[in-house]
Amino acid sequence: MSFSTPVGGTEDISVTLVPNAEHPVAQTIFDRLLPTDKITAVNELCDAVECAWRTGYGETEKAFILQDLKGAEAMMDCVRRLEQQAKEEIAQYKELSM
Repeated sequence: MSFSTPVGGTEDISVTLVPNAEHPVAQTIFDRLLPTDKITAVNELCDAVECAWRTGYGETEKAFILQDLKGAEAMMDCVRRLEQQAKEEIAQYKELSM
């Protein structure tokens, strides 16, 4: 059985999230989490943002703000779309340069 604590905690547990000061996007993510978001989903989102090197932290953060996204799921969907868009742009560039 898999269990993940909501970021809002429960009456039996307290959860404190500390964003990584080296990456301003971390604070933006934490500011946009919902109390019902699970810690596992937050970890997956942060890993996806870290691995989305084609998009970059600044563009990812900008997209979260401009789209006024709330919740880990909405932000994860955005990261996936941005990454796919970046891959398509790279593929188009490669086609044009051949």
